[in-house]
Amino acid sequence: MDKRRTVRRAALLLVIGYALGHLPGSPSGAHGAPPSPLTQPAPPHHGRPPHSCEAKALPRSAPANSAAETAARAVLACLKDAVDQHAPSRRGATLRADALTVTGLYCGPKGDGGCRARRVTLDGAHVGYPGRSGEPGSCTHARHITLTGDVRLRADLISGRAFGLLPLSLSTATVPPVPFPYLHLTDVSAAGLWSRARHATTQGARITPGGTGHDGCRH
Repeated sequence: MDKRRTVRRAALLLVIGYALGHLPGSPSGAHGAPPSPLTQPAPPHHGRPPHSCEAKALPRSAPANSAAETAARAVLACLKDAVDQHAPSRRGATLRADALTVTGLYCGPKGDGGCRARRVTLDGAHVGYPGRSGEPGSCTHARHITLTGDVRLRADLISGRAFGLLPLSLSTATVPPVPFPYLHLTDVSAAGLWSRARHATTQGARITPGGTGHDGCRH
């Protein structure tokens, strides 16, 4: 029985890796993994943060409830110019999640649209991958997903509420080269998503057939 559980868990993590773009493959019936952000065209990267950005004001850890609005405003002051400037790729994965937390985020000024992070966690996540030419895609549902170890990520469009309060919508390709020690979003949605990490762990994960729409997940 333990061996069967181990095999099922390994297979599940493998499919989750495909869905998130960790591996150069895809679930059955889906497109191949999105191209690396190092080779995929991206809009010009902002070379400097806006004048309103104060890096020292950015939260370094989860703020107390009384300081959440201050933390959210500090983040938005640095991201106010990081708007989504192009349509999401139809090859990338999509994401809906109750919450996204990123530590050690840095989007370098290379113009490739990619970012690095030490750790990414998702709560209440639904990762969708479209199928081929009208065929059903696949959807991974998980109570919790954690990515660690040289995390790379890119999203054509990501939106949510900074620290559960203030709305933002942006492309990672337009995030200025400012280190964000701690970032928390709620009510998250993303499209044109690509990610890679050395390690991925999940809790309460399952795979279901997706819809025929662009995002792969049924609604």
